Amino acid sequence: MLLSTQVYLIHEGSWLMLLRNKKEHDINRNKWIAVGGRKEADETIEQCAVREVWEETGLTCSKLDYKGKVLFLYDHTEPEEITVYSCEEYTGEVHECDEGTLKWIPQNEILDLELWEGDRIFLKKMLSAEQKPFDLVLHYDENGNLKEVQERSRMNKPVIIGIAGGSASGKTMISQKLKDQFSDRKSVLIIRQDDYYKDQSDKAMEERIKTNYDHPFAFDNDLLVSHIKALINGEKIEKPTYDFVHHTRSDITETCYPCDVLILEGLFVLEDEEIRSLLDMKIFVDTDADVRFIRRLRRDVKERGRDLDGIIDQYMNTVRVMHNLFVEPSKRYADIVIPEGGKNYVAIDLLTTKISSIINH
Repeated sequence: MLLSTQVYLIHEGSWLMLLRNKKEHDINRNKWIAVGGRKEADETIEQCAVREVWEETGLTCSKLDYKGKVLFLYDHTEPEEITVYSCEEYTGEVHECDEGTLKWIPQNEILDLELWEGDRIFLKKMLSAEQKPFDLVLHYDENGNLKEVQERSRMNKPVIIGIAGGSASGKTMISQKLKDQFSDRKSVLIIRQDDYYKDQSDKAMEERIKTNYDHPFAFDNDLLVSHIKALINGEKIEKPTYDFVHHTRSDITETCYPCDVLILEGLFVLEDEEIRSLLDMKIFVDTDADVRFIRRLRRDVKERGRDLDGIIDQYMNTVRVMHNLFVEPSKRYADIVIPEGGKNYVAIDLLTTKISSIINH
């Protein structure tokens, strides 16, 4: 299947549109469409969108706003899926485009343009009062005539995989390996429970450092659950990030879009009953305590600016105790237990096969 993007740049109520007038045999010749193009093998959909905008307009997107997907099915021709974005945050100056003519069109005049039929269908949804993300299937016959328009059901929810285990057990490595297995043909999102530590900006630093970060109460699981449900419902979220140096939630958020596969990893992913109820597959990474401690020691020194004595005290006083009280017992809820973390390639291959069967089903 071909993967493509379209991006509508917006400024003060006007949309930047491209008149495709340079391609003799293009279905979009002499019709207005969005900036965009074909995804290269070594890039993500978002990277493709940013690259195409730059190449065709001279503008650099800083934030894409996901609008939806359209799957084009043709008789006797390879199908194509287009991911559609809008963007109001960008820099640069518009330059002449080799592919056609660029023009700012007032929003209320867009549907009066000569548009390709497929673009007109989802543009109507983008301009509607609801403005919810769309997921359409357009069927064309061998002559290029539109036969049917379908809206894919919200029941096509993402496959949600929970990966739990002790601190530094290898959860992140397994998550990334699974993402690498599917990202060439499916959209994959990793959410780390660590980003959902509770905000402590109202506390003094001496109070923040006393927080037991290895207890379930340290996490804002209500927010995490609400975000998972929003993604299931096809809505984007603004995911928090955590500042481990200053021991509080960062001001920076990350925009996350609906996906095909959602990987949720964290200490207490299997400990919390409400989170467990949302998971299609529950995985526990089982790694020896001495290996986990060495990994944690290296990570906290290099990535989180901690000192050796502080790391050891925290491990002995809270990490080890909380692991035995909460993390280890949650292993009984796992569908699959993986010894040796991310280096267990046999387990990862088996997981990939199982996830593929769930997606296909």
